[in-house]
Amino acid sequence: MKVHVSVEQPIIIKFLTKEGCKLSEIGSRLKRQYGEKTLSNVSVYTWSSAFKKGREAVDNEPHERQPRTSITGKNSDHADALIRENRRITVCELSAILNISDGSVKIIIKQYL
Repeated sequence: MKVHVSVEQPIIIKFLTKEGCKLSEIGSRLKRQYGEKTLSNVSVYTWSSAFKKGREAVDNEPHERQPRTSITGKNSDHADALIRENRRITVCELSAILNISDGSVKIIIKQYL
């Protein structure tokens, strides 16, 4: 069974932390193994600190996402009207007109229109 990379590195951090390895050594060992896919130094520190404080779980804690306040009925309706008016309007143009991010415009188009 293959362990997902998001769980694999915290497992290694937990093991090396319990062995007493310094953070710099843990980071460099991870960097040698994973290259560009290595967790950031801040993440290594956070995981290591949590394990030192007694944390046992190596998977990320579930958390609620911040709701996107820009994806509202008002913006959806306005985007719909603009698209119906000009079918060649770009995401970038919609973003500028609605004063919201490109990502929010894409979500509105994909999920609400």
